[in-house]
Amino acid sequence: MDLIKIGSFIKECRKDKNLTQEDLAEKLNISPKTVSKWECAKGLPDVSIMVDLCKELSISINELLNGEHIESKDYMD
Repeated sequence: MDLIKIGSFIKECRKDKNLTQEDLAEKLNISPKTVSKWECAKGLPDVSIMVDLCKELSISINELLNGEHIESKDYMD
């Protein structure tokens, strides 16, 4: 897993939703510093929060862990 790629992807998806770090943190009941750490590649979201994060950003867990959108034609079960 590429922490820089994942962090950049989280930031991109957050901005696509017109959310600030504070907005996303509030929706997930975490601190804005935690979101900042993800986006600066200083850590990954905890497993317990990944599903909620993905729902807020309208992405899949696979996309989150790959750090990019996955086209349905490229997705393999």
